[in-house]
Amino acid sequence: MESIINFLPQFILYIVLGFVFLRVFNYCCAIKNSEGYENIIWGSIIVGFVLSNFFSLFPTTHYQIVDILGMVISTAFLAFLFSKIYASKTIDRCLRYFGVYRTKHNYIWQDIIDDNGATYISAYNPETHEMYCGYLKFCEDYEKHPQIILQYYKYYVNCFVTNDEKIDGGQLAYDCSDDPSYVIMIDTEKFCEISATYNSDSEKTINKDDKSLKKDCKAIADNVRKNN
Repeated sequence: MESIINFLPQFILYIVLGFVFLRVFNYCCAIKNSEGYENIIWGSIIVGFVLSNFFSLFPTTHYQIVDILGMVISTAFLAFLFSKIYASKTIDRCLRYFGVYRTKHNYIWQDIIDDNGATYISAYNPETHEMYCGYLKFCEDYEKHPQIILQYYKYYVNCFVTNDEKIDGGQLAYDCSDDPSYVIMIDTEKFCEISATYNSDSEKTINKDDKSLKKDCKAIADNVRKNN
């Protein structure tokens, strides 16, 4: 019993370090946190155990509070660092090198959004024949059909799909493309026909002659089917 009591502070430290790491990492990578408390506790214990043993390799200050605070801050920094590595193009290239052609993301919008440049969205409602076209400002996380916010947008009415499956622009109802003070929130479950346009130098653009293109497209298509 005494040994359990003596180990309790270290056990709590495992949970704290693991919890901080997982929360920061998941937030930076837009990964939904586990909802079951058992998964949270066990995940925190495992990650916290690894981190605690890693920190034990470094000298301490002999002030327990300072050491614990330093470990918590260092854990948050490491989580941020690992999230950047996880989201990097280098990891994608490594996965492709080993024949893993799939997206790391659970939600297709994470693949659509260009984090380093502008993403121009055209969202069409086939029932009301309305269409919004503008630059993506925000996107709701963890949703199959998220709410999105467009800025510098145009609003069209009486739009129809032509025989070649292209959307006829219809009538321009109002134009806020030159006014950043106006934004619009769109429900992508209703405005379900969506296209995205990127800058010519965007990392989202691909070479159509790339041999891995078909496998990349298949990975994204599989992700769409999985989430719908």
